[in-house]
Amino acid sequence: MSQLIDHNFALKVRMYRIEKGLSLRALAAKIDQSKSLLSDIERGIAPATLNTAKKLQNVLQFKHQANVRGRKAFETIARQLHDRLALGDDEAAQTFAQALEHKLDFYTRGPFCIEYYMIMLMYALFTEKKQVVIEPYFKRLYAVRDFLDSTRKQYFHLLAGFYYLYKYELDAVEQTVKVLQKEMLAPLHEGFCLYVEAMAHVYDYRRFKSALIRFEKAKAHFISLNNFYFVMRIRVMEQRLYVYRQNFSRFWRLHEETSSYAQIHNHYFLKRDNLGNILRYHLIKGDYAALDALLESYDTRQQVDQFIHIYALYRLKRYKAAQALIETIEFNPIPNVLKPIQLGVETMAHLIATKPEKIDLERLTAFAETAYEMSNYLMIRISHKLLLEALQAKRHYKEALYYGERLLQIMWAMTGGVR
Repeated sequence: MSQLIDHNFALKVRMYRIEKGLSLRALAAKIDQSKSLLSDIERGIAPATLNTAKKLQNVLQFKHQANVRGRKAFETIARQLHDRLALGDDEAAQTFAQALEHKLDFYTRGPFCIEYYMIMLMYALFTEKKQVVIEPYFKRLYAVRDFLDSTRKQYFHLLAGFYYLYKYELDAVEQTVKVLQKEMLAPLHEGFCLYVEAMAHVYDYRRFKSALIRFEKAKAHFISLNNFYFVMRIRVMEQRLYVYRQNFSRFWRLHEETSSYAQIHNHYFLKRDNLGNILRYHLIKGDYAALDALLESYDTRQQVDQFIHIYALYRLKRYKAAQALIETIEFNPIPNVLKPIQLGVETMAHLIATKPEKIDLERLTAFAETAYEMSNYLMIRISHKLLLEALQAKRHYKEALYYGERLLQIMWAMTGGVR
């Protein structure tokens, strides 16, 4: 009697082989099989004998059980978690996520291992909780992406869009969006795709106008789905763009709307990001005392908040307080999005500890160029202003003119000539 091919087992072999850093040839040698047979097992072309399956599980250190009960219960909890995440109901989402995590070993050894990694990756990306699982779960799914059925492959690409946003890999975001745009997406997932596409433009100051256009389209789509949580998430990002463009009347109108919604529905992330936009408003206005007071009220702070606080304290000449805050910041590991912030913190530490005549212009230039290269408008403003002050103090007028003109051009493009 011929053996049936277990496609979920095949996916696990490939997933964990790549995670262990083993080539087909190296793994084949460890289990005393040919490379071609192992390749066929991974691709779901040939079945693995019981002996070979046992060897693979031992070498790759994973468990597999082809037939387990509980699929209906898993699918119910996973669907409820998905829906709660889409509505921004973090408290309920956490309850469902904990229910899945409680049976992690059971689910990952069963036939719904891939689905478990997918829904928990979505939970980690949408809530910023369990960030420790983002890298390993994404890498496992990435390893088998080409071997997934069409439904799971589409879901993976959607999660990949959010993952690449998280990693600040904007070219990868755009490639992923192009793949998704060729698919027939469910209405909610189509909205997510529109949101991811718009967010990729938010991260590049040169594309703020196109981001606003895309947000309008995404907003209309979510309104048609009665998903007002994502409508508000979009409005929070629109606020940020209007602050940077110095359209403060539009900013305050949107801010009041989202603040009311966040308060009524008790959405933590909307509240936090709303405060972040007030932070940016005070920064653009140069009100460093207000910045300091606002940041002192924060319960938790992201690295960008800490950097802005250091900058505000520096401007207020509270150097000891700034230095004390610098000593609390850790950057390990450093995703791309944090590189300008890390350089900014290092630059502020240098400025605080160094006499004006001994300031290292190369350090300040590296900060400015990194911010410019990554098109990070907030960091461009701060880095260029610090560099300009140092260049003028040392009478390097030619370089000061170059960076001053570049900053003015960027600000002119952003605001249409407001400042």
